[in-house]
Amino acid sequence: MAGSANHRGAFLAIIILLLLGVRWNRQLKREVDKKTRVLNRLNQSLQYQVEQTKNSTEFQRQILNSSPRGIITINDNREVTTINPKAIHLLEAEEDIKGKRFEEHPLLKKLLEGKYAQVMKGREDSF
Repeated sequence: MAGSANHRGAFLAIIILLLLGVRWNRQLKREVDKKTRVLNRLNQSLQYQVEQTKNSTEFQRQILNSSPRGIITINDNREVTTINPKAIHLLEAEEDIKGKRFEEHPLLKKLLEGKYAQVMKGREDSF
């Protein structure tokens, strides 16, 4: 009879552990489902932001290319990052100077000589 009671106790312990495991599994599944929904919403938001950035970049490119003024941007490494067609025409650039240091182009070098640091600091000194 003592062996039968031990078996029942072990069987009962196994059933309790099994039920606890099932309950824990359900809780984990609910938590994973909740996190998955949050991640899906964040992913949709990110996709929307990427699309807006693409549209904004394209819009900026269109404005830059259609401007009647010569526009050039230069980064902290003194490299030309953007240049529109009017600026290319005004500089009489025979080759694409995008990605090159502005000092490599004689007219840009002359225009920005001694003024690059002021421009990069955001001062409103005129040329």
